[in-house]
Amino acid sequence: MKRLLLYSALVLLLGCKKPDDSLGPLEGIYDGTFQRGGAVPCQVTITFEPQGRYTGTVNSVSSSGSLCPLISKGTFSTSGRVITFQDETNWPTSTDRSLILTGEFGTEISSGKLLLIRADDRYVLAFR
Repeated sequence: MKRLLLYSALVLLLGCKKPDDSLGPLEGIYDGTFQRGGAVPCQVTITFEPQGRYTGTVNSVSSSGSLCPLISKGTFSTSGRVITFQDETNWPTSTDRSLILTGEFGTEISSGKLLLIRADDRYVLAFR
């Protein structure tokens, strides 16, 4: 018991903390890329608003058969390291629904970039 108290006191004195497992508040404009599998990436912008809303655009469509996402508007929420998007756009029935920015994505912060990852989809975003 004394060792545990001593260890806890040392941790507090040295300012060491357990790594935070949450994404925290997310707002602002993020520019970056979307890539599915090994395809050529597409340029995207996603704006996270403080009320849990988002809007987005695909800034450039790559040629050579790459798949670009469909980003419009909707709501988002975060829980731990997961971000969940709910798209509010009425897309045509012929739309490839797997390309719509909706559903759950795991997140990572790496080299100052926000990574959104789901299956073969990867968004790499930097705060503007």
